Amino acid sequence: MSSTIHNGVKSENRVLIRGNEHSIPPRQKSPKRLKEQSVFPLAHPPPKPTQCLRLTPKLLLQIQHLSPKSTRPLPVLEVWQPSRFAARPCATLPKLHAGDMYITQSEAYASLSGENHHPNSGLEAEAEASSLEAVVGVIYHPPAQKTKARKEGPGPAQAEAEVHFPLTRRAWSASVTAEGWYRFQGRGEAGEYVLEWKRRGEKERSRSFSSSSTDRAPRAAADSRFVLGIVDMRTRRAARVASLTKKGFEVGCWERLPLEGLQECVGSSTDESDPSDGQFRTAVYTMVLTTGVWVAAQEDWLG
Repeated sequence: MSSTIHNGVKSENRVLIRGNEHSIPPRQKSPKRLKEQSVFPLAHPPPKPTQCLRLTPKLLLQIQHLSPKSTRPLPVLEVWQPSRFAARPCATLPKLHAGDMYITQSEAYASLSGENHHPNSGLEAEAEASSLEAVVGVIYHPPAQKTKARKEGPGPAQAEAEVHFPLTRRAWSASVTAEGWYRFQGRGEAGEYVLEWKRRGEKERSRSFSSSSTDRAPRAAADSRFVLGIVDMRTRRAARVASLTKKGFEVGCWERLPLEGLQECVGSSTDESDPSDGQFRTAVYTMVLTTGVWVAAQEDWLG
């Protein structure tokens, strides 16, 4: 009898359990909140016949922005190579030659800040944009560096350049380290600040440059990847900001970026007032993308 009752209870329990499985939905895990990264694909223009004497600037690269709310990337920045004749993108910068580059913004670039312009500064912003001809970054190779390299004689030399940001009036010196990383050094009121694009995902490659300071590095593998970090001069540790591959940029989640260090890097204009959050965000994107363009040029990714 006990055996029969026991089996019956077990049988009844199995029915109840199966019934619960159908009537009560399985427990779902709470979805994790995904942090959005800013993605900037790189688009190369179609090839054109090479001209012996280039009279107009040449479009080297278009940087696009892929918004989470849209599946279609929007062009935000364009990288140009000046004509054979020396050109000055704005009055505060030196004349550029064929080996230099400058970066212009499109109308969609203003939307990256996520805010509207202040009404009382509209005329001032228009005047400034007009005077700078929408140039947000300049990569310049000083002739003095070429002369110095020639005087030192043949042998390996590090590529060097100057990176200027007309809107924030900041300038960086760019160089290649012995490890094959790309270093950008600047100085402000708080002291010296350093950015480094470090190679990741492959073994370090030996580098050898000719005596010209504008020589590019040997062609890298297609899967080369670089990570940008702000270097703490006291600890020598770098806080990650963005990554770069031949396909494009990825800027880290804004809430997780080292915002205090970035504020020191981008600084502000000559105005006494602090920049708004939108202006600060745009300045960070400009700094990341412009320094990355020089890295891409050294890696021979610009075609």
